[in-house]
Amino acid sequence: KLDMSYSLLVDLPYFVNKSLPELKELIWSNSSLNYVPKGLNSLSGLMSLDLSNNKIDIVDQSWSYFPNLVLLNISNNLIKNVSIMESQTTINIDLFSNISVIDLSNCQLTKVPYLGKSKVILLGNQIISWEWLGHIITEIPVDIIYQVPDLEKFTITGSITYLPKEFFNLRKINDIIIIMSNIVELPDLFYKLTNLIKFEIYGGSLTKFPPSLTTLPNLKYLQFYGNKNLSDISILQNVTSLVSIVGNSCNFDTIPDIFANMKNLTKLELSDNRISSLPPSFYTLEKLRILKLDGNKFNYLPLSQLPKSLISITIINNPINIDLNSWKMLTSLPNIQLITLSSNINLDLCMSPTIWVTIVPLNSSCSCSREADCKLVRNGYGLRCDVENMKCCWSTSSDSFLHVGMCYEDIVRDTLIIY
Repeated sequence: KLDMSYSLLVDLPYFVNKSLPELKELIWSNSSLNYVPKGLNSLSGLMSLDLSNNKIDIVDQSWSYFPNLVLLNISNNLIKNVSIMESQTTINIDLFSNISVIDLSNCQLTKVPYLGKSKVILLGNQIISWEWLGHIITEIPVDIIYQVPDLEKFTITGSITYLPKEFFNLRKINDIIIIMSNIVELPDLFYKLTNLIKFEIYGGSLTKFPPSLTTLPNLKYLQFYGNKNLSDISILQNVTSLVSIVGNSCNFDTIPDIFANMKNLTKLELSDNRISSLPPSFYTLEKLRILKLDGNKFNYLPLSQLPKSLISITIINNPINIDLNSWKMLTSLPNIQLITLSSNINLDLCMSPTIWVTIVPLNSSCSCSREADCKLVRNGYGLRCDVENMKCCWSTSSDSFLHVGMCYEDIVRDTLIIY
């Protein structure tokens, strides 16, 4: 054991390397250290390291010198971030295979760091965010939950099978995102999370929502994408505060009549299910702006009854037939800006120059009564055609998954976007 506290040294003296090859514990606290002292890499047998009460502000690859370290105390420093995802502040967790405790208390952390299986002490930090992405997580460590009472955002990927009951004591949390979990059932404790605004759980095994979800007065955004075992969402009829619902890829055959009291719903995505109709209450949504129903079984939609507030509708990959009358109904929606559909189309595609229209897939007949100039402007999704003053033309994007074109010789050759 060597105690070098209250010293002015910033690097390890040479005699320590030479004379103490078996050193197991080093205390170097209350000094003027701004970084991990040079020379420590020679102490490969070090098991306990105390660098507390210094001015260290970064955790980088220099910490990987200590493969046998069991206890690490870097409390009361200026460390703001410890993340294996960011190159500027990186801990190599594999080289800390034996570490049991890391003390990061009273630093300047705002996020919960991911430090493998180590027990992490975080007391005295103003932590508001817990984001563990890209890690193999099987359970949420309860000891950390107790240390982050001010947590506001929680994001995690992994194979967790449950949310511990202690998690619901995080009363300030407003944003929960759970990705690719094995959670089958959620605890019926959501009534404690009265500040929750957004809840996303997708790519998982969820079978139902807990009744307490209906007690949340501020829940606005609900996403349950890819939960293929989720068969009944009728409980959502009592979650009246919702603004956005995303329920893609859930194997739904039908949607229950849940929308009657959702007076503020502006976005509804139910793509890639097996839905063939919408319930009567859907047509009462007076504030709905975005509707995505692609990849379903719709043969028919009562277009004249669609909410007049819609600015965007997507119905590609459905067997629905769009004729000229149907087209006129869609384009007559007073606020519509984007229509994405697929069908056998026989209509004047240039009749609505104020609307972006995406038509998929090929070989639909069309006529162009209006002259247009197809100016190809590259964007993130392919090519965009800007209508002006010349005849309709057609082109494709050679380096894009999406081919974009316009009327050419009275045939829609490929995907069409027209303004």
